[in-house]
Amino acid sequence: MKKSFYLFPLLVLLFFTHCAENHPELLVETLTISADKEHIIADDEELISFSIQSQNGRNWTNEAKIFVNGVLLDGNKFKTSEVGAFRCHAVLNEVTSNEIVFTSKIKPATLTLSADRKSILADGQDHLTFVVTDAQGKDVSALAKIKVNDVPVQGLNYKATDVGIQNAVAFVGKEYSLPLSFVTNKVEEITLTADKPLVFVDGEDKLILTVKNAEGQDLTGESRFFVGETPMASNVYRPESVGQLSFTAIYNDNKSTSVMVTARKPIEYKLVIKPSKEILIGDNVDEVSFSCINTAENDEDLTSETTFFIDGQPLGGRVFKTDKVGTYRITARYKDHDAEPLLLVVDPHPDTIAKSLTLSADKDEIFADGEAMVTFTVKNQADRDFTSQATIQINNKPISGNTLKTTTPDIYKIVAIVGSVKSNIVTINAIKRPALLKIEANKNKIIADNKDEVILTCINTADKDKDVTGEATFFVDGKAISGNKFKTNKVGDYRITARFDGSESSPVLIVAEPHPDTIVKELTITANKRSFVANNKEVVTFRAKNQANKDFTSEATFYVNDKPISGNTFKTSVADAYKVYAKVGDKQSNVLTLQATPRPASLRLQLDKRSILADGAQKVRFTVQDANDRDISSKATFMVNGQRINAREYSTDVPGTYKVVAMYEEEHSEEETFTAHRPERITIEIDKQELTLGTDRALFTVRNSAQSDITDASQIFINGQAIPSRYHTPDRVGTFRAYAIYNGNKSAEISFHVKEAVIQNLLVKADKSVIVSDGADFAILRCTDSSRGGRDVTEEAEFFADGQRLQSNMLKTQKVGNISITAKLKNQTSAPLQLRGQTALSAVPKLYVEEFTGTWCPYCPRAIHMVDEASKNPQVIAVAFHTGANSKGHPRYDPFSSSATLIVGNVLGVGSYPSLVANRDRNQHIPAYGNPVGITSRIPSDTSVGIAIQTTLSRHHLSATVNVRSSETREAAHWVAIITEDKLIADQRNGTGRYPHIGKNFSHDHVYRKSYGDVRDGTEFSLPKDQTQHLTFSLNLDNKLVPSNCKLVILVMDKDRKVLNAQVVKLGDSISY
Repeated sequence: MKKSFYLFPLLVLLFFTHCAENHPELLVETLTISADKEHIIADDEELISFSIQSQNGRNWTNEAKIFVNGVLLDGNKFKTSEVGAFRCHAVLNEVTSNEIVFTSKIKPATLTLSADRKSILADGQDHLTFVVTDAQGKDVSALAKIKVNDVPVQGLNYKATDVGIQNAVAFVGKEYSLPLSFVTNKVEEITLTADKPLVFVDGEDKLILTVKNAEGQDLTGESRFFVGETPMASNVYRPESVGQLSFTAIYNDNKSTSVMVTARKPIEYKLVIKPSKEILIGDNVDEVSFSCINTAENDEDLTSETTFFIDGQPLGGRVFKTDKVGTYRITARYKDHDAEPLLLVVDPHPDTIAKSLTLSADKDEIFADGEAMVTFTVKNQADRDFTSQATIQINNKPISGNTLKTTTPDIYKIVAIVGSVKSNIVTINAIKRPALLKIEANKNKIIADNKDEVILTCINTADKDKDVTGEATFFVDGKAISGNKFKTNKVGDYRITARFDGSESSPVLIVAEPHPDTIVKELTITANKRSFVANNKEVVTFRAKNQANKDFTSEATFYVNDKPISGNTFKTSVADAYKVYAKVGDKQSNVLTLQATPRPASLRLQLDKRSILADGAQKVRFTVQDANDRDISSKATFMVNGQRINAREYSTDVPGTYKVVAMYEEEHSEEETFTAHRPERITIEIDKQELTLGTDRALFTVRNSAQSDITDASQIFINGQAIPSRYHTPDRVGTFRAYAIYNGNKSAEISFHVKEAVIQNLLVKADKSVIVSDGADFAILRCTDSSRGGRDVTEEAEFFADGQRLQSNMLKTQKVGNISITAKLKNQTSAPLQLRGQTALSAVPKLYVEEFTGTWCPYCPRAIHMVDEASKNPQVIAVAFHTGANSKGHPRYDPFSSSATLIVGNVLGVGSYPSLVANRDRNQHIPAYGNPVGITSRIPSDTSVGIAIQTTLSRHHLSATVNVRSSETREAAHWVAIITEDKLIADQRNGTGRYPHIGKNFSHDHVYRKSYGDVRDGTEFSLPKDQTQHLTFSLNLDNKLVPSNCKLVILVMDKDRKVLNAQVVKLGDSISY
């Protein structure tokens, strides 16, 4: 049976060979594919038909396999609903035809869609009405179906609840319109205000209107204004007629409430001042108030806005009072208008006349010391103060002012005179001041050593602090002393006074203290060491000193851990921390901490195992060596958990952890531990007994006697070698034995077998079917093994092109025509894959978009969302240029701000943020309203420029080779390289009310970081037709960049710096045309 199976294909091959030899028309050397048209409409209805002929003109359409964009057709006809370019070729008996290209285009729109409004409120109530006309202008609205954002609309009226730019399309049968864009605006409260309630009809006065939203944002420049129903040209209005005016404003279809303003003719002025009284009493109490009336305007009261003047000086209000008699000229000014002046008479108060006078003094006796003073007051019969107007005489002599002080003891007579009126007489007795003594000492404490002394001074404060020390007598505790110095050898307090001129001073206190060296105010202890060995031999010695560094050791009592010790030394056999202090009387010293360390272990204890079974039989054996490496195990004593044992082996039937110490004479070892585990039966299982190398992995499970899974707590061994987990992927063939150990319990062994994998079917693939034969374009090859579930074996396989071994899985060629690609792995060879090399450029067109943005910008999330979504299309390449301040405290701080943003933005006419510009063309600004279709709809269908990139990355050093090929000659082309970075974390302001993922700790992508060459103009180079230009460069990346998050963008531009095509690749990767 097997023999006949292998003979069948051979017989078929011999049959066709025989037929071809006898019938040459059956021999296929080359194939040519053609189509009945170059373009179809992308309506999923119009068909394109293909036919295939061989070199001899024979038609093979029914026998050949036809591929469109690499997908096999069922038959020879094709239709589509997708717009774009399609590549088609045929294959018959391993012969590949030429490749043809056809395009599908959007069906032209024949309907016209319009609406009665360009915007509405997104409140679910406001609406617009659609109108649809056909190519002849006939209204077909009743037959039309409307879709807004691909959602059908009931009828012709549309209401919205979503804010943004909406796109509507009309359909009548298979006819449709171009999209109609309109805006649905957010519902928000707006407030209209006028800068004044009254405006004059004089051709000059104007009214200024302002619009703000609920957040206080000024919307004036974006609003429309109406007076009544009439639109205004701006927010400034000059009335032409008098009357009540009603103003409203509209912002994004939100209408404000009305504001009423009065328009009237200019005011005429005839100002009159009206006083509240005709005569004012000049007593600084009586007051008059003024009003200003415009008699030309029905006596309109202008007082609140009028400035009043008294004799040309501003009054500072409307009320006036004074204590000066006379006539005052009152004037007033309202804005630029002056009132008629008014004369105001101020009369004296009756009580301001002196008919009789009364003189009084604040005291009738003073000291004649030149400092004590008496003050006089003069009043008239109405008790009004006339002191300032009166002349005061003392002993018939006038004085200046109203006070008296003297150094001459005497009796003084005083009288006051105002004009011809005299007061009563007041008598003042000036007497001599008695002495007032004060003692001053140069110190208030002395040492009671009969040497230290205090010097005393006696001051008479009643006589200008006169020093009377030489005339005074000093007393110590009531006993007179000679002179003004005092010393003693007795500790205590001393009361000192002084006497002079019959007066005695207040006492001062002098303290005689003992010498500081003889007392303990502060006590400090020290130790000759802070750390010692707890061997009951090594001694610590303490000393105690007072604040004068005098030794008080013998007088001190020392405490260790709050217990007094005898003497000033300490030793112990217990390793621990000890706190030490001393006391002398009630004075306690500082506290020292001593560390008694264990005796160093001089013996070395070893255990033959760290765990045993607690079965009373399995033992752990101890070995001890001394410092000279001599085995003293038979002489040593062992302590297990504090219990002495008489042997060097130990077993137990009690599970637990055990601590062992070895001792010999006065030496000991460090503590060692072992664990005794409860005996139990464990088993090990494997999920398969036979595994295939390179495909399978084993899963082990360990269970205890209760069948609980204890794998994670167990150690698994394969051929005696431990493995790190329960999973094992074999790396060689053979038979293997496995067992497990859990808490000292070992399982029985199990065996399993690993066999060699059988490769049955290798399949080679390429990322493109046609490459440019310029040695620069390339195709990436992959190899899979379908017998192992399509496993990728590219790294293991070798690749061949027309039988020649390739160095890697990248194919470059200069051959024109078919190229046969095969892959080999372990003596297995794949079926050939046919690629085609051609001189004509075949490149993928890319759309290049520059996003101008800032983390501070509240509306930039619209553009961010658009670009992020559009960039998921591999034909869209984006670079985000950030702008903002570099200071963190600045309201426009942007951590990714670059000077390149303004350099590029100024050339492209970027005046606001966000902004989107396609292909460096200032005429291709993209509305940033959040819909990614606004970007992807601009992807070109073809390109005349191809860009291939190969990069190598070594840490932060990038090297790149860029190959550029053009199907047209371009003498003044330019190129530039840009580095972008993804996953940059920063807060992004979001005031759109949408895109909740864009905000705190947002991950920013495709952020501009660096360029090679001028970021705006690039580097000039020539592009001859159908010749590949090779560009190489290298650059160092900033250390703050993460290379794995970075990409390289290459732009090729025309002489006007507009982008012809772009390419992007991750650093370290490569990409073809």
